[in-house]
Amino acid sequence: MRRMLTALTLAAVVAGGSQPASAFMLQLSVGEGIFLNSPKVGSSVSAAPLTTEILGGFNVGPYLTLDVGFLFAYDVFEPYYGTTVAQSYYLGVRPGIHVFLSRARTGLVPYLRAAFPIEYDNATGNTFVGLLLGGGVEFKLGFVGVFAEGIISPYFNNQNPVPLEARIGVAVHF
Repeated sequence: MRRMLTALTLAAVVAGGSQPASAFMLQLSVGEGIFLNSPKVGSSVSAAPLTTEILGGFNVGPYLTLDVGFLFAYDVFEPYYGTTVAQSYYLGVRPGIHVFLSRARTGLVPYLRAAFPIEYDNATGNTFVGLLLGGGVEFKLGFVGVFAEGIISPYFNNQNPVPLEARIGVAVHF
């Protein structure tokens, strides 16, 4: 426990000088996108399901937030499995970071995002691990914000499609 606390303190000092951790962040967002490289469909592009993500984060410095997102998606039409109604769902966790490019408490604040998504697909029973990279912009009004972001999540297994996703949502900073 002591080593973990020391590592988090060191990360806060490196990320934001000598300023202490300032706040928590909570986000709720929805996203939609496409799958690139869809070998099971026989096409290079197909539609991705609508996803919902709840994300909580801890600011370890003025620019860096450690976070974890919980993902849920439900797809009533899944062409991968040879049926028109597969009714598959996806559950996932996305531990990662947000790097904010500004410390402004109001106005537009751009950011970068990175995470390691771990997702379960009930239609195949498979669990997939990948790398999520993206960025976005948040319009802050004090402790409340509205944001939009774009992300790409290639999986470490090339049998899977690569999701490209656009997300919109609300954030609360406290």
